[in-house]
Formats: sequence, C-alpha cells, structure tokens
Amino acid sequence: MKLKTLFFSFFIILMIAACNNNTAVKEKKKIKFNKSDYSVEVIDEKQIPVSSGSGITGFNHGFLVVGDDSPWLFYMDSTGVITDSLRLSHEEGYAPGMRMPGLLKPDFETITMLDENRALIISSGSSNEARDTSYLVDVDNKAIILHRSMGDLFEALAESAGIDDRHELNIEGSTLVKNSLYLFNRGDFSEKNLVFKLDADDFISYFTGQTNALPRFETTRIILPEDEDDNEMTFSAAFYAKKYKTFAFTATSEVGGMLGADGKVIDGDISGTSIGFIPMAKLTTKHEIAYRPIMRDGLVLPVKIEGLWPLRKLDKRSILFYAVSDPDDGTTVLYSIKIKFKEPI
Repeated sequence: MKLKTLFFSFFIILMIAACNNNTAVKEKKKIKFNKSDYSVEVIDEKQIPVSSGSGITGFNHGFLVVGDDSPWLFYMDSTGVITDSLRLSHEEGYAPGMRMPGLLKPDFETITMLDENRALIISSGSSNEARDTSYLVDVDNKAIILHRSMGDLFEALAESAGIDDRHELNIEGSTLVKNSLYLFNRGDFSEKNLVFKLDADDFISYFTGQTNALPRFETTRIILPEDEDDNEMTFSAAFYAKKYKTFAFTATSEVGGMLGADGKVIDGDISGTSIGFIPMAKLTTKHEIAYRPIMRDGLVLPVKIEGLWPLRKLDKRSILFYAVSDPDDGTTVLYSIKIKFKEPI
C-alpha cells in the first residue's frame, strides 16, 4: 500500500509540473508591442495608371511596380511617373491599367531585385493555376529571361506550415538577404503570418531548371500585433533594410474577408495599415515588435498598403518612402510616407 501511495503521489507531482510547464510556455507566447519609437505620416498622394498596385522595388534611380490583377511590369521614375512597361503574362487583350478577372489574373504580389539587372516577380502561391507562375526579368533590357510554375514549391511551403488548403497561401512580400530569399506569407485566411527562408542558390537552380530538387527552406511563424478588434494584423509587404539589419514590413487590419472555393478573394473592410520593424537577429524569437499605423491628417489611413520602398532620407531622423495601395477596385494610389524616428538614424 505504501508503494502504491508513493507512486500515486509521484504521478500527481509529475502532472502538476507538466501543467506548470505548459502554462509557462503559453505565457512566453505573449508579446509586447512597442508603439512609441517613431511616427508614420502621409505627406502626399496621387493616382498612378497601374491596376491594383501590389509590389514596388528600387531600380536605376527609379522604381519597378507590379499589380496583382495586371500582366504588366511598370517602370516608374523618382517623381512617381510611369515611364514604360513590359508585358509578363501570356494573356492578351489587357493593356496597361486594365484589370484582369480574378480567375485569370497572375496575382503578382511581390518583386525583388536579385542583382543589378535581374528582378524576380512572384505570384501569391494560391492553387489557382494562374497564381503559381513567377517571372525572372532582365529589367535593364526589358526582357523576360524565363517564367515557370512554382506550384510544387508553394505546395511544400504550405505543407511545412500546416496549411491544408493551398488557396490559403498568400505570399505578399519577398526580399533577398545575402544568400537567402525570404518570403512573407499574409495570414488572412490561414491565420498564420509566416516567413519562409529559402537558400537563394538552391532557388535559382530550381527556378532555372538546373535541378528538379526543391530549394532548402525554413519556416517561421511570426506573431503580429492585434488590432482594436483583437484580430491579428497580417503581412502585406516587406523588404530588408541592409544598413540597419532589419526587416521593414507593412501589416493590414482587415475584417470580414472571405475565400471562395475557387480561390477568389472577397475582401473585407480595411481599418488601416501599420509599418513595423523586425531586426534580423530577432526574426526567429519571440520579442517586442515595433509598429505604428500610417496616419493622414491625424487619422489612421483606412487603406491596404501592399508595397513599400524608401525614396530618400529627409534629415537625421526622417526617411521618405513610396507606398502603393491596392483598394481592390482596379486603381492604385501612390503614397509618399514619412517615417520620423525619435532618435537620429
């Protein structure tokens, strides 16, 4: 009897310890979010002839812009004027500025410079056939180097993150850091904001057909701030600020969005977009994330920002950015946004 009593007591102690450990793990998942380090303000805006702007990157003293329902790559100068375009998608009959229907659109969501002349344009990764094809472009000579379906890679990324339905995969940001390509997944339907880190050499070998093997990659779940309605904000753009060794991202607060069986997205109400920063060294750890909502005339800008890129430094504490919006009506507004930090940068 004494032996049974001793065993039972030991079992109870183990159970209590296990419960305490589980509680500790849950508590560690709680993250504080810093709102006081900087401010974000719209200082100018204008409409540009791009359909549903979704990605922007710097190139040759200007910019490259893509839209998610447009088959074109657009060239824009530093003043925000579209100067040229290159057709990417094989779909005919859609001039620059014309909107493609949801089942046909290539859903280009992000553009990244791999070197001085080559740009990688990536679709969202949904299981719609039109939305898993990406392009490698010689942007200096305005020529497509090659394009290919990345459905097998997107499938592997979704599986690694526990996303059963690939319709719920939604790649919204990409950036190259040394020998790694980072893809940012918007957790609007999967409820998982994710960062996929791919070996860049592996990716190029895969993309160009030098190998059939998928690139090596790591998957990280990122917990973003919650909005006033207790909904986690979702990634909508990202890039790497090399000088500061930090990822800059935009995250949107959206309520009521729906995903149809065919992958067609019915967007919800946008209450605003915030700009935040995650230091490279803290990408895989639970830590305090700095973020601030984009303001206009003292109010939160109720717009989804899907592309962000620095234009120039204004002074010791301020940087001017270009941001492209996707209001889901086939138009694009180019915002000039000032981020002002409390301390010199």
